[in-house]
Amino acid sequence: MVDEIRILEQISGSITIVLGIIGTILGPVEIIYTIFDIPKITVKKRYRKYIFGVLSIIIGIRLIALGCDISEENKEQSISQSSETAVSENIHISSNVYASTIPEDQQHYELGVAFKNNEDYKNAILELSKIEASSTYYEEAQNIVDIAKESYVNAVLNEVKQCNSVEDFEKSFQKMYEAEEILEFSTDISLELAETEELYRTSLLKKAEVAFETDGWEEAISVLEEGFEWLPDDSLIESEIRKYEEYAPVYIYNMPIFEGDDWTIYDSVEDNLGNTYNNAVSSSYFKDETRTYKMNGEYKRIKGTLFVRKEERNTDWGTLLQIIGDGNLLYSAQVSGGDEPISFNVDISNIEELSIFYTWMASATYTSGFTAIGDFAVYKN
Repeated sequence: MVDEIRILEQISGSITIVLGIIGTILGPVEIIYTIFDIPKITVKKRYRKYIFGVLSIIIGIRLIALGCDISEENKEQSISQSSETAVSENIHISSNVYASTIPEDQQHYELGVAFKNNEDYKNAILELSKIEASSTYYEEAQNIVDIAKESYVNAVLNEVKQCNSVEDFEKSFQKMYEAEEILEFSTDISLELAETEELYRTSLLKKAEVAFETDGWEEAISVLEEGFEWLPDDSLIESEIRKYEEYAPVYIYNMPIFEGDDWTIYDSVEDNLGNTYNNAVSSSYFKDETRTYKMNGEYKRIKGTLFVRKEERNTDWGTLLQIIGDGNLLYSAQVSGGDEPISFNVDISNIEELSIFYTWMASATYTSGFTAIGDFAVYKN
């Protein structure tokens, strides 16, 4: 593209010169024509043609000068570019000749020294480490490597401290793991790595606490699990995850029933206010049912919502729910058509055996089939 532009510039310069020549020719011709044609024109026209001729000569001379300048400039640019190309090609050729004529260990040595002088200590170490012990450059190369390692460690430590100050722990770990791979071992890097792990762990636990307060136990666990990328199998993180897992509900229908029949399970059911429950249970119509579970003192709460199902909202029938722990009545509630849902949260700490009565009584017109219990679950915390 550059060559094409240069050609156009040269052409434009030539055209300018030609136009200048034409102008210098036409100017005198017009003057001569005017002189010899005096009888045929008025004085006014004669002066006008004199003036036109003189101007044509002046413009022609200027165009010739401009065209020469353009041509000369294009010529100089062409010569300059040709020189630059020649120099570039010579450097490339010299480099290839150099690389092909000197020993490989000398190449590694000189490149390593260049890297070190440019404060690129990592590549200096990598390059000089390629020199074998049998090389005459080996001893001097090792001396330079020792110096480069010290400078490299200091550079890494400074960068890690800066990253840690803004909690960019991922970059810190990446830098130190890379340094360990290059250096094989460094006491300073190992100490800084241990300190960074502690800082990262503390930061992670705080973020999990915030996530728990704002988004719940699941998000807290998600935050903690991210820490395993840099702290795999960390016992403290695993302990914190177990702590938050205690806030997870254990749904009644997933627990082994020690005595009694299985629940009727609803994947999705609405109450008479239009609220939807995705984990609801119920019992058979016109039937007293009791289900007993072994808690073994592991759970602290049992929660749920007793409600009339939407399709049964006009019924006169109802349900009586009772929760009994180790033979003692802990909670009792009843609903029938026209009653709003009832939510409950019952303390079952230290309870060994838990029984749930979901009953109906003919005299009181209670029946369990018209109702359900939503989000019915026990919790360890």
